[in-house]
Parts: sequence; C-alpha cells; structure tokens
Amino acid sequence: RISGWVVPCFYVWIEVTNVLLIIELWNLASEVFDPRQAKRLFGLIGSGGSLAAILTGFAVRPFVTRFGIEAMLPLLSILILSAGALALASLGLRRPTAHPRRRQQQVRSRMHFNPYFVSIAALVALGALVTVITDYQFKILASNTFVEEGALISFLGEFYGVVNIITLLLQILAVGVLTTQLGILAGLLFIPSTVFLGSVGLLLSPGILAGALTKGAEQVGKFTFQTVSIELLWTPVSVSKRRALKPIINGTVKTIAEAATGLLIFILLSFVDLESLSVLVMLSLGCWCLVAFRLRSLYSQTLARAIERREIEVGEVVIGPLDAATIKMVAKTCLLYTSDAADDASSV
Repeated sequence: RISGWVVPCFYVWIEVTNVLLIIELWNLASEVFDPRQAKRLFGLIGSGGSLAAILTGFAVRPFVTRFGIEAMLPLLSILILSAGALALASLGLRRPTAHPRRRQQQVRSRMHFNPYFVSIAALVALGALVTVITDYQFKILASNTFVEEGALISFLGEFYGVVNIITLLLQILAVGVLTTQLGILAGLLFIPSTVFLGSVGLLLSPGILAGALTKGAEQVGKFTFQTVSIELLWTPVSVSKRRALKPIINGTVKTIAEAATGLLIFILLSFVDLESLSVLVMLSLGCWCLVAFRLRSLYSQTLARAIERREIEVGEVVIGPLDAATIKMVAKTCLLYTSDAADDASSV
C-alpha cells in the first residue's frame, strides 16, 4: 500500500502525463485536419476518450471488489505504456517543417502579446479555475457523504460513467452540428450557461446533488463544446506558430492557473465555507463570457488573414449560417482577394 511522499509524487506524475498526452493528441489532430474536417471530426475524436471513461467508470466497482484498490496501479501503468506506444506510432502523421526549433523560437519572441493568443490563454486559465473549484467542491461533498472508501470509489466511478455517457452522446450527435451551424461562440458559451446555474443551485441548496450537477455540467461541457471550440480556435494558425505557442498556453498557462487556484482555495477556506466558492466560479464565468465574445471577433479576423495569406483555402472553411461575424469577415477578405486578382490579370 503506497503512503507518505509517494502519494503526492504519484499524483503530480499522473497530472503531467495526462497534460502531455492531451496536448500532443490535439496538436496532431490540428495538423492532420483542416478547419472543415475539424468541425466535423473533433467531436468524434473526443468521443474516444468518453467511451474509455464510460467503460472505466462502470468497471471500477467490480474490479475493486474482485482485486482490490492496489491492483489498479499495475493496470494504469500498462495503459500509460500503451498510450506511449501509440504516440510513437503517430509520429509519421506530422507535417514536416523546415528548421522547426529555430522557427519556434522566432515565433515565441514575436507572438507572446498577440491579442488572439492572449485571449485564448485567458480562456484556458479561466477554464482551469472553474474546473479546479468545481472539482474540489464535488469531491469534498462526495467524501463527506460517502465515508467508506469503497463506497466513495464506487460512487465516483458510476458518476463519471454516467457523465461520460452524456458526453459521448453530445460528441456524436450535437457538437459537430452546433459548431458548424452556430459557430465557435455557441460552443464557448456552453460551460458558462450551464455551470452558472449549477453554482447558483449549490449556493441556495448545498449538498451532494447540487455539487454533482455542477461538476457534471462542467465535465460534460469541458470534453464536448469547450475542447472542440478551443481546438477550432487554433485551426487558422500556422503550424509553426501552433507548435510554438500551443504547448505554452494549453500546458504551462493551464498548470499555473490550476496551481494558483489551489492556493487561492486554501486561503479562501480560512474565511468562507465550501459553498461560497461558487461566487468566485460565477465571477469567473462572467469574465469567460467577455473573453468568448472577444475571441469570436478575433477568430474571424485571424481566419480572414489566413485565407488572405493562402495558409487556408476558402474551400476548407465551414461557416455556419448563423455565424454572421465570420461570414462578413471572410466575405470581405474574398472580395478583396478577388479584386486584387482581377487587377493583376488586367495589368498583364
């Protein structure tokens, strides 16, 4: 049975492994698929994780009953090694770039304060804050409700199993349709609209039910609309810029935000109760909405510039009929591009 310093070290190692795997998965997906394919397929790709979580969630109780909690560690090691083998096998799918190391250093030096990337970083940080607080509230409420270790593990397994069934259904049936028809903004606003209601419920009626509903809304939104929308924000960005900046934003910024939130929770709980942390969540969700609206405009501009520079072909772009801002920006770019091409032709 593990104990002492091994426990926090093991937790940190798992968190680092998880972050690196997710970053590399979506980096690869962003390079392999163009924006048109991404809107259709990113939800389906994410459904693989949901399916695995469903199977794992409902398998925890019988597995622990038969083999014990400690037997999960060797199984986890085998799964991580298998993920590493798949990562090595996928190296051939990447697009080659000339002098990638030098190019990434140049991009980092020039692009740190680009408002588009700063806004993406702000959204990722706010998402990390909301995730850490809602997760902490839920797990404390669950541990207070299910005192026995076996009962707690069984409850958590079944909870995440049910949540991931909902996630899987949304990934297959709704995510692609919503992002294609309504645009990125609709996906970015899913978590603020649902988690805000859950946080209000947790303030008015504290308990495991309100905590589970809030965490469930956050978990479903994070692995459906939020993940796909944030990945779509990277599709108009060149490969060199994406490789240089995406690990910093999705890795470093997110990790720092999670650590800062953990420290903030530790300080705040000296003055307020657990449920009052929902006020901070609600304030963060308000900031989230402001950043989301800003990103909708910046995304349209970045997409238009990518088309203008021929980094993306117009035929690769899918714009929903209700995404008026993006339609207007891309139409203006195409008009200017056509006008320039006509001028060049007439001069010849």
